[in-house]
Amino acid sequence: MKLIYIDCASGISGDKFIAAMTDLLDAQDYLQSELTKLHLEFSTEFTAVSKCETEALHFNVHFPKQDTHRYLNDIFNIIDASTLSDAVKQLSKDIFLKIGEAEAKAHDVPIEKVHFHEVGAIDSIIDIVSAAVLLDKLGEARFIASPVGEGIGKVTYSHGETLLPVPAVRHILKDAPTKRYNLPSEMTTPTGAAILATITDNFQVDCPFSPSNVGKGAGTKDFPFPNILTISLYQDPYEIDTIKQLTTTIDDMNPEFYQPLITHLLACGAIDVQIYPSIAKKHRHATTLQILSKQNPLDALLDCIFKHSSTIGVRVTDITRYLLKREIRTIKTKYGDIRAKVVTLASGEERATPEYEDCKKAAEKHDVSILTIYDEAKLKYSR
Repeated sequence: MKLIYIDCASGISGDKFIAAMTDLLDAQDYLQSELTKLHLEFSTEFTAVSKCETEALHFNVHFPKQDTHRYLNDIFNIIDASTLSDAVKQLSKDIFLKIGEAEAKAHDVPIEKVHFHEVGAIDSIIDIVSAAVLLDKLGEARFIASPVGEGIGKVTYSHGETLLPVPAVRHILKDAPTKRYNLPSEMTTPTGAAILATITDNFQVDCPFSPSNVGKGAGTKDFPFPNILTISLYQDPYEIDTIKQLTTTIDDMNPEFYQPLITHLLACGAIDVQIYPSIAKKHRHATTLQILSKQNPLDALLDCIFKHSSTIGVRVTDITRYLLKREIRTIKTKYGDIRAKVVTLASGEERATPEYEDCKKAAEKHDVSILTIYDEAKLKYSR
């Protein structure tokens, strides 16, 4: 899977996101072709610019002047009337919905009564649809973003004067880390915030890997630092999936019964089973049983737990699992072939672990310690 890191330390807006994604994917012609499916009167322009001696792409939308205030359904109708793909239509509407929900909270009105002023203008519609087109072209990816840059002071918009960040941005990014600058300028717009919040809720200061490609999108304003959004593409070093975790705490079972319980659980398809001591209610010494499973539904495992233990309740949660890429390789040693599990770290470094059962059999066959076999296999692999 692809991994995308969005460096929005200088803020994020629709035009910067589109310029950076277009630069990353080399997709100017593709985007402009897709936008003709909207059947609106506008034109787009990409230009190469320099911000504080850093080169980047700038995106601009030209359209006839209008004084139209649209509601959310009006915008949805424009999107639905297009010949864009269903996936692009849905993603565009999801982004607009983020803004609508934030505006409704900010102004304490039902979402269907929210007037889209700046965000309802043609350029904002083009920005959001363009973002959806480019994200669809990118394909499946995991997104991480930096803390979001924002200025200080006040800004005047359709509802009057307000402190930065504007109310919609505050609501959309309420859980996101921010980086405030002593700069009297809006750095993050509702459109940019909504795009970001739609694709990720994962934030970290940087990405420690080496990118395979980078796109840079420039904003219109000039800051004392490069007003640029940088989007970097990586090959995700992790395999990610979602599995079930079943947990129960037992304080009234003979410890001898855990061994057959674990055997039955593994036979029923559990990925892993762990037991560890704990303190239960009334300060009783207890044992916590924790099971990982890919199964859905969980009936077989639940039946096994209740049948082979004394518990009367099980907690089930979804957990995300990050796995290093791995493969089984055969290492030729003077004691015979030893299989090893080889994992690739995020840095690209490989690490090999000889398989226990192979080491055990070789040790018994040659009448040496299992440590001797293990060390010999590690040494041969490192060569």
